[in-house]
Amino acid sequence: MTLGMSDIKLAWLAGFIDGDGSIQLVRSQNVLKPKVTIINTNDTLLNECIRILKLLNGREPYIYTQKSTSVKHKIRKQIIITKQSEIVHLLVSIYPHLVGKKEQAKLLMRFCTKIRNGYDEEDETITKDIQELNQRGDAKMTHTRINLKIGEAQ
Repeated sequence: MTLGMSDIKLAWLAGFIDGDGSIQLVRSQNVLKPKVTIINTNDTLLNECIRILKLLNGREPYIYTQKSTSVKHKIRKQIIITKQSEIVHLLVSIYPHLVGKKEQAKLLMRFCTKIRNGYDEEDETITKDIQELNQRGDAKMTHTRINLKIGEAQ
């Protein structure tokens, strides 16, 4: 358990990420970038996420505010984590409590902790697997998913 962090708070954050979060590996200008985001309109809930993340990583995460184009919609805020060491620390801490995004977390931890010199076929497979897992509806894996265990040797 993370110092000063209750298991209940980590479980709460895991549930929040399962419901209103995203665990991604995106390609931008031919570079693979890991990203964990939490999106919501409720400031009280987002402030609790920020408080827990600050305890985990020692600093507040980046917060992006997206104003609505309609007066009927509330202002949406996104907590965005892109620093690999912070992503790994977060995912390792909440992994036992994740349900719906457990597989994405496992794959992203593998990507972030792998020692590399450029990208290889495994990185491309991890990227495709995470994208397919994040698809809405009944996503079918079109290729072999990498089987990994938490704490697996590199």
